[in-house]
Amino acid sequence: FVKYGTVGITGDYPRSGTGSAYFSGPSNAKADFEYYFSTPFAASQITAFGYDWYRDSSSTAPAHLHPTLRLFVDADGDSGTASDRGYLVFELAYNPSVTPVPTDTWTTENALGAALWSTGGLPDAFSNYTRALADWLALLPNLTVLGLSTGIGSGWSGSFEGAVDNIRLARNGVETVFNFELAEAVPGPASLPLLLAGLAALAVVRRRAGAG
Repeated sequence: FVKYGTVGITGDYPRSGTGSAYFSGPSNAKADFEYYFSTPFAASQITAFGYDWYRDSSSTAPAHLHPTLRLFVDADGDSGTASDRGYLVFELAYNPSVTPVPTDTWTTENALGAALWSTGGLPDAFSNYTRALADWLALLPNLTVLGLSTGIGSGWSGSFEGAVDNIRLARNGVETVFNFELAEAVPGPASLPLLLAGLAALAVVRRRAGAG
């Protein structure tokens, strides 16, 4: 999803290879990468969850902001009802608050045991910022994962420029890593207003067993 922002796989901030998922936008812009699993799965299977992110020091958004990582979930696992769906969101502002966050360097986050706040039709949406995934599972034992999301914006004041790479999600010890790489030489981000449906096809996905 892109609103006034720019998203693309570029070589501006390479990480673990030639590229990364690039995000930028002015005040109040929103730009997201969304990936939906072909087969939803129980959130209780998750054994690792994290990513790498980068904030450029040219960003003027408040100093605690960085690209977020989200799980798109269904509260009761019933595909026949959609009103109980939403995102579980990781950001450093609640783990605990880090201000300013690092700039001009890649930061690796382990979000598995971190606080994840909720949106949409999930319980306590936008009001409880302390529950880790284990706490959400205790509250919602049938919690089901529908997809992954990462991005910037939604009411942020000030501009932002940065990137995400190496999104990690392990199920029962088998890890999938979304490592964004350039398929070929491409121009800079200003000419890459890619919609995120296209990004899924460009992401290099690696799987390996035994990841914690």
